[in-house]
Amino acid sequence: MEVGAALAASRERSELILSHLAAQERDTRLEVGTGLGGELLETAGTPGKLQALADRAPARGVQAVVQSRFAKDIAAELPGHVAAAKPDTIVLGPGGTDRETLAAGAVQLVTVLHSLPDAPGTVVARWTRGPGGAAAVQVAAQLAVADRLKLVISPGGGRCAGLAAELTKDGIAAGDGPPPSGAIVVAPAGDGGRGAHLAVLPGAREGGDDLGQWVRDLDRSKLIGQR
Repeated sequence: MEVGAALAASRERSELILSHLAAQERDTRLEVGTGLGGELLETAGTPGKLQALADRAPARGVQAVVQSRFAKDIAAELPGHVAAAKPDTIVLGPGGTDRETLAAGAVQLVTVLHSLPDAPGTVVARWTRGPGGAAAVQVAAQLAVADRLKLVISPGGGRCAGLAAELTKDGIAAGDGPPPSGAIVVAPAGDGGRGAHLAVLPGAREGGDDLGQWVRDLDRSKLIGQR
């Protein structure tokens, strides 16, 4: 919930939708959260629990909506259910549904690998060349902006330093170097997840490689000025 809500909070006019799909003939339940800017996919026991989660979103300035319905075949109906919301990003808990099942490459996927640290002061983007590294920087920057945390692009030097300088000019408190202790670590999917809390698989709809565009989409009131 917190990851999806933070991603939504980082951008204006974002919405968080928590949807509950329940099997009609057995007790299996699958909760899907999708939205326009920041989204969630995680397990919650009942629609009441989803509502409790949604009630926490306004504290971040995010509009949250709960939807609940029965499904004859959750696996078959899930892709269409998610696609109907036209999400920019889907957030999956550990062991969640495969990205291909949900989005077929169009939507950015953020997978929670480990619980986030308590009271972090920094978000680290583990940068690599290519769309995956760009998407990791984007997600890390959104989390940093949402909670007014410092952004560090790792491992440091070269392009990492260049990206940090660009983001700092745009009002995001960014630096480069090794991950500090206690930081949230965001990595590209497929890099092995070494010490990462979140893994990001890019999607065509988000455009993580267009730094100028996604920075302009951020909620300017939450930027940490370093001009």
